[in-house]
Amino acid sequence: MWTSLEQLTFLWERFPVYRDHQAEQTTVDFWGPLFTDWLVLWPETDAPEWNKKVSGDDGPNIRTVRGVVSTASIVALTNRRQRLKQWFNNKSRTASSGSGGKRVLDLTGRTARRRLAPYQTYQTLYWTSKLQAIVEPEWQEHLDTTPGETASGALAFRNRRCRELLAEESDEVRNQVAAAFDEGVGEEIQADVDPTEAKLQELQE
Repeated sequence: MWTSLEQLTFLWERFPVYRDHQAEQTTVDFWGPLFTDWLVLWPETDAPEWNKKVSGDDGPNIRTVRGVVSTASIVALTNRRQRLKQWFNNKSRTASSGSGGKRVLDLTGRTARRRLAPYQTYQTLYWTSKLQAIVEPEWQEHLDTTPGETASGALAFRNRRCRELLAEESDEVRNQVAAAFDEGVGEEIQADVDPTEAKLQELQE
């Protein structure tokens, strides 16, 4: 994959915004902020330096000039923009056609398909084979040694530990989680859920 797990999360978080722009035929307003936000987080190694300050020929005075953009820089940035656009266009076509059983979260209806967070996808893939044997004993020890803790805190503890364990995983495992996350493995279908309540529930997890 050309994206990391963090980058996929970034893209999926912005996908509903892209769909809104599509519906309003204003996608031209979407791309600029997207590219800017992406490059702030993941600069291209050969990206141009804008407004670079250099010494003038007339001595120690500093003047601001537009940095030289190499051919490699232009190619790198152009390729990155094309890949980002292609990702959104491909996901949009999939969502519109319903192929593969994937649908976009419908914020206007009463039935919603909610994409799992990466740490939840991680649990879907590895809970039985690996995570359960780590997390459940840790939770029991935490419960036994933490005054005031109750069994109701089990889910929050499990999710926190799975986030931490995912961050410590090998690149191979993280790539597997990223691929499953991108494919929507383990998506939850929530019927008769108020869209605002569904969003609040997601934020609280």
